[in-house]
Amino acid sequence: DGGANWTFFATSANQGRTSIAIAPSDNDVIYLSMADNGSGGQLGQLVSVFRSIDGGDTWESRSDLGHPFGPWLLSNLALATGCFGGFPVYSQGWYDNAIAVDPTNPDALWVAGIDLFKSIDGGQTFDLAAYWFTAETEPTYVHADKHTIVFHPDYGPTNKEIFIGSDGGIAHTFNGDAATSSNDCPIFSLDPQPEILWTELNTSYTVTQYYHGDVARTADVFVGGAQDNGTSKVDATNTINNWSKIFGGDGGYVAIDPTNEDTIYAEIQFFPEIRKSTDGGATFNLAVNGITDTDGHFITPFAMDQNNPEILWTGGHNPWRTTNGAALWVNAGPIPADADRFTAIAIAPSDSATVYLGFNNGRVYRSTNALDASPTWTTVINPFSGLPNNAWVSSIAVDPNDPDTAYCTFSTFGVAHVYQTTTGGGGWQRIDQTLPDIPAHWIAIRECDSNQLYLGTELGIFVSDDQGANWTTSGMGMPNVIVESLDFQDENTLVAFTYGRGVYTTALLACCQGDLNNDGVIDTADLGVLIGAFGSSNPIADINVDGLVDTADLGILIGAFGSACD
Repeated sequence: DGGANWTFFATSANQGRTSIAIAPSDNDVIYLSMADNGSGGQLGQLVSVFRSIDGGDTWESRSDLGHPFGPWLLSNLALATGCFGGFPVYSQGWYDNAIAVDPTNPDALWVAGIDLFKSIDGGQTFDLAAYWFTAETEPTYVHADKHTIVFHPDYGPTNKEIFIGSDGGIAHTFNGDAATSSNDCPIFSLDPQPEILWTELNTSYTVTQYYHGDVARTADVFVGGAQDNGTSKVDATNTINNWSKIFGGDGGYVAIDPTNEDTIYAEIQFFPEIRKSTDGGATFNLAVNGITDTDGHFITPFAMDQNNPEILWTGGHNPWRTTNGAALWVNAGPIPADADRFTAIAIAPSDSATVYLGFNNGRVYRSTNALDASPTWTTVINPFSGLPNNAWVSSIAVDPNDPDTAYCTFSTFGVAHVYQTTTGGGGWQRIDQTLPDIPAHWIAIRECDSNQLYLGTELGIFVSDDQGANWTTSGMGMPNVIVESLDFQDENTLVAFTYGRGVYTTALLACCQGDLNNDGVIDTADLGVLIGAFGSSNPIADINVDGLVDTADLGILIGAFGSACD
């Protein structure tokens, strides 16, 4: 009756995430793919595929859990039964759990989690229609973590096109009715492969979900860690969109040595999983020697001291520090027990010994002797400090010139999201009153003018020119997309790593218009830079940021010639 009344369908107590598919050719046939909620002992594992043939009035458990694939439709089959059969494996139906019915046949059913399965007997038994655990170049490969199965609108006798949406984008086949396979190990087994052939449709659209990114200071190189799509790199000098994957897994935090773009740190999911490359990402080596904790987040933050790239920080509950480029990490704790696991790290640009740590339960700690053998950590949040408790500290930034002035952001709903301290954490003030009530993910301070703040949020970038007293939308051509991290490529170029629309850059108005070489005075050296770039779109010499270095820029420089910057 259009939703006016509902009838509750309950199975056992372990009923978890459930996906629904209605047969297009017979709407009385409905299927459910149900995952275990954990109380059944296997979080995310398939409970069963249920079917109704009377429009939902009655239901039947259809899955043959004695079939080799039966319990593992929402898992990694190669680990569960195939190449490494019996290997401890988990299902993740709480995350990826897709189901769809063939538009022309109510008994032909598709279920996907990590792999892709098809049933032709109404959900009793399944065979493989695509693999994740195989080479990406194989035509039977479809990226893991599948979330949707879509049939072409004209699917029928002469059209067998199917689209799969996953963490890896979109995959497509023209022969969705071809034979499936019972081969659970495509790498080592000689059994027949599925005859369904897949191609990726991931060209010329930008939807990468970056957790974090960094930009080189010595070259036009960008590196970012992406959700389930590894760590990617691009040298934007000539091919701005030609990104290449340099490491797999779930990409996490990254760092590029500001003195040498060939030295790159990257990580994958879980902790500690930091890698180091000294050849620009061609090869990586594990770089966690000395770390004995394993209590970090799925994506664990790490940070590099921009004044001394040999110094890095990371950790879970306890901070870990290296001063020799990850040759050896040492425990730089302890942190008091009221902190949980940290989610943000900030090293004061003017003092490497001053470090702030933010935690997932709202705690913020600070050390002013962080490079000592046994640093002292002082809480800068308490019931009277002004910061919210039990909220996720998403980022911290320290003023370039004053280690006692810092900002922190919160990405938890229902709390204030941006704070400032000018007393090293002795007191905090809200500075988000003119912002919409949305999570904030990253705050960045402009080095040449610490009054200028840039804030990455759920709805793009906001800008303040007065230390957060007032905020405006960026007006930089950014979509209303989640911005996870911000970085300055140089004094006048801001870079945004987004969660869903890739990476954006924008040219900023110069802090001191005309000082093109940032030496503090506007002189013949700056005039030489402008003349050398005249007629181009060089962002360094484009003083008025109109896209062209021309007489208008020359006029601004001449008008300020001989003056010094504050």
